[in-house]
Amino acid sequence: MYHQYVFSHANIYKGTWQHPRSKRWHLIDYIIVKHLHKNDIIDSRVRGSADCWTDHKLVCIRLKFHISVQKRKVNAPKRLNVNNLKDPSKAEQLRESISKNLASNDASDEPLEQLWENLRNTVYSSAADNIGYQKRNHRDWFDENTQRSWICCTRN
Repeated sequence: MYHQYVFSHANIYKGTWQHPRSKRWHLIDYIIVKHLHKNDIIDSRVRGSADCWTDHKLVCIRLKFHISVQKRKVNAPKRLNVNNLKDPSKAEQLRESISKNLASNDASDEPLEQLWENLRNTVYSSAADNIGYQKRNHRDWFDENTQRSWICCTRN
């Protein structure tokens, strides 16, 4: 019923179903929208015949969309190359480095949040020094093999 008062259209664009005997149009089909998005509706009306063997008419709405761009994290840490931990010598070096750095940063009277930050930074810096960062390899989306297969397909 909301669209009857807000969007003024002729009566032919308000009814969705016609009673077979009385031939009066009734509004019995609706589009459900959250109350939050109610103001995004620009127009609502009933469209003419749809070829789908029904006695109902199609209800359509026009919306305005607000698309917001997500902000990227500026200070996101680099990804560590954890595949290097498969080598037992590198894993042992990392273990020794972490234990040595934690022993040198012994501060039990600090607040819990500060202790957590120290632990996190110590583990991350030790891992960065011992196992390194991941290298991103971007493959070309169009290379020699793709070109050859495309040429072979077009010749047939």
